This record gives sequence, structure tokens and C-alpha cells, in this order.
Amino acid sequence: MGRAYSKRRKTKHFNIAFCAVMLVFVILFLISLYVKAADLYEYKSQLAQARREQQQVIDKNLSLMYEISYQDTDAYIEKVARERLNLVKPNEIVYIDENK
Repeated sequence: MGRAYSKRRKTKHFNIAFCAVMLVFVILFLISLYVKAADLYEYKSQLAQARREQQQVIDKNLSLMYEISYQDTDAYIEKVARERLNLVKPNEIVYIDENK
């Protein structure tokens, strides 16, 4: 009877030690998983911010391209000539506002 009791006691200690080691591994795995999930969330946030900035740059680029193409038109050249150089077309009546 002494041998069986001793064998059960060693098995019980082995099971407790095994469970403790497995618990430590599971906790470490969960911590590692949490850190990776936090990193993934941060990367996704950075990617979303980069995409927003990229869209802003694309919009600004399109606006500048439109402005450049507009400056090559006769309408723009006429507008600048009228505003900056005070030029008028032949037979055009000019009104001057004295209140300005």
C-alpha cells in the first residue's frame, strides 16, 4: 500500500507542475497575442492616416493642374489684363466708382 500511495503522490505533483507550466505558457501566449493585436491596430491607424494624406495630396494636385490649365486660356489672360493692367476692349464703356 505504501508504494501505490507514493506513486499517486508523485503523479499528483507532476500534474500540478505540468498545469502550472502550461498556465505560464498560456499567459505568455495571451500577452504576446495582445501585443501583436495592439501593433496591428497601430499599423492600421497609420495606414488610414497615410491614405487620408494621400487623398489630400491627390486633390491638391488636381486643383493645381486645373489652375495651370485655366491660366493658359484666353479667358484667364483677359481677366488678368483687365484687373492688373486696367485694359478695356475697343468701344467699351468704363464706369469708375468714386466711392472706392
